[in-house]
Amino acid sequence: MKTSVDKHFLYLGPEAPHEVTWAEIPAYGGLSTGRGSLAEASHLEGRKIIVFVPGTEILLSEANVPRSRRQIMLQSIPFALEENLCDDVDQLHFAIGPVSEKRIAPVAVVDKDRMAEWLAMLDEAELKAKRIIPSSLALPITDGRETLVLNGNEFLWRKNTWAGFGGETGNLAFFLNSEPEKKLPVRIFAAADQPDLAGIIPPSTEILEQREYSELIEILAEGYQGREAIDLLQGEFSPGAEWKEFWHKWRLPITATVLICLMGITGFFLDYFRLKSANRTLDRQIKTIYLQTFPESRKVDFPRHQMEQKLKDLRKDSGGTSSFLSTYDQTVPLLTGAPGFNLNSIRFKNDHFEFEMEIRDLQSLDKLKNDLAKVPGVDVVIKNAETKGDRVKARLQISTGGDA
Repeated sequence: MKTSVDKHFLYLGPEAPHEVTWAEIPAYGGLSTGRGSLAEASHLEGRKIIVFVPGTEILLSEANVPRSRRQIMLQSIPFALEENLCDDVDQLHFAIGPVSEKRIAPVAVVDKDRMAEWLAMLDEAELKAKRIIPSSLALPITDGRETLVLNGNEFLWRKNTWAGFGGETGNLAFFLNSEPEKKLPVRIFAAADQPDLAGIIPPSTEILEQREYSELIEILAEGYQGREAIDLLQGEFSPGAEWKEFWHKWRLPITATVLICLMGITGFFLDYFRLKSANRTLDRQIKTIYLQTFPESRKVDFPRHQMEQKLKDLRKDSGGTSSFLSTYDQTVPLLTGAPGFNLNSIRFKNDHFEFEMEIRDLQSLDKLKNDLAKVPGVDVVIKNAETKGDRVKARLQISTGGDA
């Protein structure tokens, strides 16, 4: 179920922004109007405002349009109407209404500078238009009945849903007499202070109804039908047009920057997961070496911390500098510096270490043994050595004192 809402209207007449009129129709019905400067319409700030502009400054026409996207239609209309326009099409703004099955579109044409002036007025007053409508397309009409509004020295005429015009009241007789043989059934709305209509409306005009009004905004607010009006906020004046222009100009640099950022983020996460995987592998290796070194251990939750604690305990039990661990710093560089050295496993048992390792050749193994034997307090025994391809696999036992 559609909920009724308040409706807010603003008319930027010829005297705007010094003098404008506004109207409000509450959801519960009724109509209230006001008059003052545009600054005095500040109570409309934040509202969805339907803004009317003088129909006398807007040309209503129609044009054949191609069967294409709306943007292509807008681009084609200036060329379709160019021969019928006095001004340069580059200085004009074109807006279209619904396209018929015969590809005919109603068109509203207005000077770009004037359109920019109206928008600047609203911006300065901190008001935002939901739609901007030619006043001639807000006059009330019924099928077969044209509407004439007399407003002081100006008039507005709406012939049908999409056709209308306006001008000076002194020229009205010319328009009405252009087809003397045709009696026009017309509804007339005249301002309360309008002079006698006898000298304005020719006798050939069939007047169906004649009403007085106080403010033009009353007629516009009551007659406005959203589906039967052309919104001028199209093309370069559409909401978000500045953003669209900015995007069109900078879309390639922005896209490239986003892609570079995405690549950087992707690379970061790839490195993160690769390092995380390597860290898990390293933890598994540490745990394996820990269990090989201390086979009596059953629970290994924090292998690095437990390994450090075991080494501290070994230092305490080994008598300080006279123990094997006191010579650790001297033996390790010799092992890792041997040609082709690769450690497969290490075990600690009965006060000696056994290294299962690979080395380049037997000569390198023999040299390593001799170098280790020169370390004070260290005994070295080659428990096993076997040549496999171009490598030598060996088991080396290192112990302190003569316990080997």
